[in-house]
Amino acid sequence: MPRSDAEHYLQGSFIIVDFQKGKNFGYRLTDLEMFDYFNKPVLSDAISSGKTIKFSHNPLAYPDSFLEQEWEYIKNVLRLTDSNLVKQGEFWYVK
Repeated sequence: MPRSDAEHYLQGSFIIVDFQKGKNFGYRLTDLEMFDYFNKPVLSDAISSGKTIKFSHNPLAYPDSFLEQEWEYIKNVLRLTDSNLVKQGEFWYVK
């Protein structure tokens, strides 16, 4: 996957996932399939491992994006609200 289109970092207890909708990196998958196959497993692992989840951009500012889908998935799994998304420095953390 080209780094300019997708960034996927796993560092210690931190995880950053940033996929752009509509860019399927040569795979013949729908956006929903991309989310289900790539984003959900990474997010589920981060949640079950108790990792700190942070976003490089505010997911609420990007409707109909993977960022928003990721935030909605996290909220549903952890039973959170938008108030649990907190900006600290340059990042948005899930609290």
